[in-house]
Amino acid sequence: MRIVADIMLLGWPVVSLVLFSVLRPRQAVLASLLAGWLLLPQKVGFKLSGLPDYTRVTSVVLGLVLGVLVFDLSRLSGIRLGRFDLPIVAWCLCPMASSVANGLGIYDGISGVLTHVIFYGIPYFIGRLYFSDHIGMRELAIGLIVAMLCYVPLILFELRMSPQLHKHVYGFLQIPFKMIWRLGWYRPMVFLRHGLELGVLIAGAALVAVWLWRSRSIIWIGWLSARFAALILLVVSLLCRALNGYFVLFMGLGALYTTKMFKSRAVVILLALFPIFYVFSRVEMDWHAAPIINQIESIDPLRARSFQSRISHEITLIDRALMRPYFGWGGWNRNRAESLAEGAMGKRSITDSFWIIVFGKNGLVGLVSVGFVLLLPILVLTKRLSAAEWSLPDNAPAAALSMVLLGFTIDCLVNAMMSPLYFVIAGGLISYRPALEPVQDVSLHSRSSSY
Repeated sequence: MRIVADIMLLGWPVVSLVLFSVLRPRQAVLASLLAGWLLLPQKVGFKLSGLPDYTRVTSVVLGLVLGVLVFDLSRLSGIRLGRFDLPIVAWCLCPMASSVANGLGIYDGISGVLTHVIFYGIPYFIGRLYFSDHIGMRELAIGLIVAMLCYVPLILFELRMSPQLHKHVYGFLQIPFKMIWRLGWYRPMVFLRHGLELGVLIAGAALVAVWLWRSRSIIWIGWLSARFAALILLVVSLLCRALNGYFVLFMGLGALYTTKMFKSRAVVILLALFPIFYVFSRVEMDWHAAPIINQIESIDPLRARSFQSRISHEITLIDRALMRPYFGWGGWNRNRAESLAEGAMGKRSITDSFWIIVFGKNGLVGLVSVGFVLLLPILVLTKRLSAAEWSLPDNAPAAALSMVLLGFTIDCLVNAMMSPLYFVIAGGLISYRPALEPVQDVSLHSRSSSY
């Protein structure tokens, strides 16, 4: 079965070129990105000497790059770097600084830079190229909704039969079977890395669907009414049994409705600042997150023990990172601690959270730069749009997607489920241009005729 996985990985750039040949460039980007990420196999790839490994990320991004270069090259002439792009540039160059600071050499640094460019930099600039206006944001939002609606039958299959699709198609499971039982039933994964990744993704799609329906930004999605599509995604999101997905859904909708009701962006700004306060308190104030653990324990004791274990490991990992505070330890797992903190489990340190991985490998410079990549677009949007404009039909997709990005960023405090999609969203939002004449009254037919 491994041959199927290899064929899919190697053949996806060709599929992307076909999509670009039959669809408009923006639609082709969406189809190639979302379908590739949702369907390609996990934990397989090819080792390339002196270059980043060829994995599902490489396959998806290579397809996008080839499609743009072959079918839409002229669009590249329109991109201009600005001051808000400095964080992504710094984040992509961080591996070089970390390698040099640790004596790992220029060669190792170049390989790390290429890895960051492929996984983070190119998706970010794809977002800038294609989704930086209200039309692009609307298509990105609808593309996410449609992709997850197409995923719903596969999710329902795994809810009934247990997560087996990856094994049936590619010959192996992504994670041990014992890790897929949560809250009294199976937690689906389909072709994603983990049920947690799927939970956040479908929760984000449900959030977007609800907000676009309630703001009358869309009335129909194909032959489905927007209300029915939102209901489907809401129900399936709840069935996925991912607490982080529940948080993203209710946090995002709560922030959006609060902004609309009270005509204030204060809640959004406070939520966007929360990751900064959390990391600062963990690093500088030695806060052990006991209040959060107690809240989780009241909902799911098993999940609380898992989170407690992560915090215990992070205590030691933070101490290790502070030995090289500015540029970190670089690659090759040198950020892992040699001994564990009291109460930690296992024989070696576990790096579950994205923020602690970044802090250990790339230090404060990396942590600050990637933090700005993810949070600055949300804060900039609060500056560009008044509270009343967040629920206008033309701006609703950008508002909803900013909450998807924020939910993902907060999830990075406890998990590390990376996806190029979120950096596409960040790139689109950082250069988002609101509609010059926002639509106040939306006709049923005018909003539904194209979808």
